[in-house]
Amino acid sequence: MGVTKRIAPGTVFGKWTVLKDDGEGRNRKAIVQCECGRVGNTLVRVLRRGSTTACLRCRLYGGHPGSDYSDICPDKGNRARLLMVIRSAIRRCTKTSHKDYGHYGGRGIRVYQEWVANRRAFLAYLMTLTGWDNPSLQIDRVDNDGHYEPGNLRFVTASINNLNKSRKTNGIRRDSGND
Repeated sequence: MGVTKRIAPGTVFGKWTVLKDDGEGRNRKAIVQCECGRVGNTLVRVLRRGSTTACLRCRLYGGHPGSDYSDICPDKGNRARLLMVIRSAIRRCTKTSHKDYGHYGGRGIRVYQEWVANRRAFLAYLMTLTGWDNPSLQIDRVDNDGHYEPGNLRFVTASINNLNKSRKTNGIRRDSGND
């Protein structure tokens, strides 16, 4: 088996910059720094293959300052809950493999494009709504056929949210509850 050429310090792979190619053999690791400043290590073969392009924080949150969203929502519990609301809304509207896609993306419900691209903006908007800090409330679209967009979201109790659903009767979709 031949010797694999070392990676020179300063070589860039995605958002990673190699600081040091460390070790020998197939499981050789490189010490790398993400463009957000985080330092870590990863397998050299994974870097070369392109299987990793940034640290986990950058992949999840974009890697800019405040990427953990604590500057927008300082309370960790509320922040985690709201980020899960955001993640779930985007997934059920965009991922055809999501169990609820047919009720959302499959019938044309979308998430406001700016919020898909910028979850910080989505989080900031949710925090302007009454009830954002009440864990017993759920996100609800005022117009059940409307999108996740400014002016069409609110926080409500589970019983109110259940009234604002589409129902099918004899194959015909009927809206119940709110107008």
